[in-house]
Amino acid sequence: MPYSKVANAADLVSLTEDKRHIIKLHGDFDDDTSIVLDESSYFERLYFDSPLDIKLTHDVMGNSVLFVGYSISDFNIRLLFYRLTKMWGRTGLATARPKSYLFTNRNNPVAKEVLGQWGIEMIVSEEDDPRKALATFLEELLA
Repeated sequence: MPYSKVANAADLVSLTEDKRHIIKLHGDFDDDTSIVLDESSYFERLYFDSPLDIKLTHDVMGNSVLFVGYSISDFNIRLLFYRLTKMWGRTGLATARPKSYLFTNRNNPVAKEVLGQWGIEMIVSEEDDPRKALATFLEELLA
């Protein structure tokens, strides 16, 4: 399936709706300046005011989103979905919220419960090897 990789604000300009958008929130090796490596750059992500954050917020508000490579321990994602849940709650239309998904190869009943409250369904692989688990999941998704 055709896709566009988005690692920085400049990538947003060339997006089209005929391709899937892969948002690289913690950066990409094709743009070293986009990579989140240290505590300062991680804290900058918490403002949720960068172009990529605004794009993600927009996408999650109106679409189902699949998160790959994130865990419940990622504070940014937890904060984002907490804030989105509050926003939907204020609208009185929380039931209209699209469901999102998080793929992982580690079963975590607590995370499943917390994410479920935020409209995120965990998809858990039985495979121990994360690379093999993801490859199998994506192959099954395509099929």
